[in-house]
Order: sequence, then structure tokens, then C-alpha cells
Amino acid sequence: MVLGISTVVITIHQQNITLQQRAEDRQLARERRELEKTIADEKCEQEYNISAEQRDISEKQRKRGLDIQIQQYRNTLLVEYIREIGQMLERNQGSLTNNTIIATLARVQTLSIVRQFDSHGKAQIIQFLYEAGQLTASQNPLDLSTADLNNMNMNSSISELPMNELSLAGVQLRFCSFVAQESNMSTANFVNSNISHANFYRAHIEGSIFFNANARMIKMSFILSEKATFSSIRCINANVQHANLHKVNFAGANARETIFTNVYLLSAAKFVGSNLRMATFTDTDISIQDVKLPSGMLGTVSSLPINGNPDCNRSVENIWKLSDPESIIVVLSNNDKVHCIFTRKNNTKSAINMTQVVNITNSWNLEYWNNSQAILIARLSTKIKISLIGITSDRTFVEKVTGESYSLFI
Repeated sequence: MVLGISTVVITIHQQNITLQQRAEDRQLARERRELEKTIADEKCEQEYNISAEQRDISEKQRKRGLDIQIQQYRNTLLVEYIREIGQMLERNQGSLTNNTIIATLARVQTLSIVRQFDSHGKAQIIQFLYEAGQLTASQNPLDLSTADLNNMNMNSSISELPMNELSLAGVQLRFCSFVAQESNMSTANFVNSNISHANFYRAHIEGSIFFNANARMIKMSFILSEKATFSSIRCINANVQHANLHKVNFAGANARETIFTNVYLLSAAKFVGSNLRMATFTDTDISIQDVKLPSGMLGTVSSLPINGNPDCNRSVENIWKLSDPESIIVVLSNNDKVHCIFTRKNNTKSAINMTQVVNITNSWNLEYWNNSQAILIARLSTKIKISLIGITSDRTFVEKVTGESYSLFI
């Protein structure tokens, strides 16, 4: 009986050992599979990364090769274009525009090729045509109107030669760069061109014409543009800070939201009929003669005193208040024999006062022009003084200046 029980116990123990071994074997097998799977995944990831790097290298090499091919193709096009245009010039006495057929062929060929070039290539074509004398504004230039010269880079670092009288009338010049074209862009022609977003930073564009150009958001900081014409230009939201606009013409311009901060605008700068709504003129002297103000009215800066510039046919005492009504007369100027001047009679020895009260509230609205100035300018002979006195509407004394040329802030 004891032997039978012992046999049963041993059998059960052996079975337990067998089950434990099987469980351990299964656990080992599971761990082995997981380890093999991890190794396989890592190997696949490594192979994928290597493959991705290889693909990236291959793609870069492919793009580099393609860029080289494109550049070689463009170089070939440029050489062929220069050769063909050169032959046209040889056959037509150095001009592409004397013959209408040649002019048409040259125009079509040029408009076609510039579309295939980048910013630098476009600049090379324009420089070639200019140096060949075919884009000089005063010499019957080749018509490139509608040409796609967008993004062209004509910075001084690329084009170092003077490009005076460059004619790019009617051309698409969006996002072009003419940065620091010192003395290179004088008397250029940009009539009817689209120069929106273009950059003329520090460019010298004296006497250049921008009539009716689309110049939205153009950058013209620090430009020198004496006697330039910007009439009818659409320069909305443009940047013209620190520019020298000496004697420029902005007649009929739409300069809404344009920044004219620290701009030199004196000496006959014209803004006749221009739209300056929300434009900024901080630290800038400007004439508002006939400018369209936010109220819709036209500004005026004609001589504020009546008969300030003597009218040869008007009586002095009817307009000016004289301390001695018989002491001042109007005579022809000795300088030009056309204009008249005030002078005192020869027999007058005592001091004479001429005064006139001017109501400036009838001339402009200070709500819109709160930094306006009354400017005192006079040509005086010796021993004569002139004063400008500012008085507010409530008769408060503002300021008094005396001399030949002064400004009185209103």
C-alpha cells in the first residue's frame, strides 16, 4: 500500500516537472521569436535608412545633373541668341528697329527666350541688348512691351556699366532688383511697366520716367530721383523713405498708404491731383497744391497773402494795410522787366509798415495735415524786415519769426 502511494506521488511530481519544462520551453521560444523579430525590424530599418539616404543622394545627384543640363541648355540658347541678333545687326546697319520685319523678329525672339531664363540670364540678355544700343530710350529702342522679366536681378554687382536711358517700357518687372544702380539708371523709361514689388534701393534714377507704371509695394528707399516723372503711377503701399525727390512729378499718382518718411520733397515737387489717402509724411516737407485730400477736396498752397506777389495792375492800399497809404507803390522789377515789386516813394523817409491778416483755416484742414507749416519767403532789399505772426482762433499769440525765410508750425 505504501509502495503504491509512493509511485503515485513520484508520477505526479514528474508530470509537474514536465509541465514546467514545457512552459519554460515555450517562454524561451517566445523570447527567441521576439528577439529575432526585433533584430529583423532593426535590420529592415537600417536597410530602409540606407536606402532613403541613397535615394536622397541619388535625387540630389539627379537634380544637380538636371540643373547642369538646364544651365548648359540656357548657355547654348544665349550664345545662339547673341549670334542671331548679331547677324541681324550686321545686316541692318547696327539697328534692330530700322526695318519693321527685323524689329518684329527680334522682338518675338527676345520675348520667347527671356521666358526660359532665370533672374541672372534675363539680366544678361537686357545688358547685351543695351550695350548693343538697342534699348536706349532716345534712339528708337526695341519694343519689349509685355516681356516677362519678372524677378530679374540688375543689381550693381551684376551690371556695373552705366545704363542711362535704359528703355523697359511696358515690361513685366515684378520683384525685380535694381539695388544700388548708382548713376546707372538716369533717364530710364519705365512707362506703363509693371514694377510692383520691385526694389530700387539707393538707385540713381534722375530724370527717369515711371508714367502710368504699376508700382504697388515698390521699394524706393534712399533713391536719387531729381526731375523724375511719376505721374499717374500706382504706387500703393510703396516705401519711399529717405528718398531725394527733388523736382519730381507725382501728378495724378495713386500713392495711397505710401510711406514718405524723411523724404526731401521741396523745390517744385508736384502732387497735382494725386491720391495720398493714408500716406505717411513724417519729417517730410511737402507741397499739397491741388492734392486730393481725404475729404475729397483739393489742397492748396498758393500764396496766402492776397497780392503777395505784386500785381502791376492792382492798388496796394486796397489790399494791404499801410501805416502811410501814400508811401508804397508798385513798379516793374529791374531784373526782368516783367514782374512787379513793392517799393517806397523816393520822398518817404520814415519807417513804413505793411500788414495783412490771413485766415489759414480757409486754406487747409488741420485735422488731416496736423504738421502743416506757414512758410515765410521774401526777397528783401537792405534795411527791410518782414515778420510772420501766428495767432490762434481765440486770439492767443503763437509765435513770431522775422527775417527773409522762416517756417512757422501751425
